[in-house]
Amino acid sequence: MVPVFKRFLKKISVSRFEWHSHIGVGDAAHTGIITGLGWSIKGTIVGVMSHYFNLKTHPEYSITPSFQVAVSETRLRCMIHFRIGYAMVAGIKAIKRWRGGLPKFKSQTLSKLNDADSDKKSV
Repeated sequence: MVPVFKRFLKKISVSRFEWHSHIGVGDAAHTGIITGLGWSIKGTIVGVMSHYFNLKTHPEYSITPSFQVAVSETRLRCMIHFRIGYAMVAGIKAIKRWRGGLPKFKSQTLSKLNDADSDKKSV
């Protein structure tokens, strides 16, 4: 991941994270397999979130299997906080990195022109 975004993601604080799901496919065996798969996916996502974001509270997440009925419901509540200035700076740095910054010239005469332009910008 780009270091610019890593620094920005650390500035994001998550004060509330609740993720509850209700899963069932009608067959008990298949529902059990899908429930286990859901737990592994949710655990991975919460682990990645705790690595990159600043979590203020423990996330609450659950999966309720429905062995007799085919059902698929999920409810996600999340409250995040960040300063808009951090997002703007990260966006500007990402664009600058994506575009490659200032061009690098091979000849000495053109590189002197580039230095002269940067002196004019600082005034």
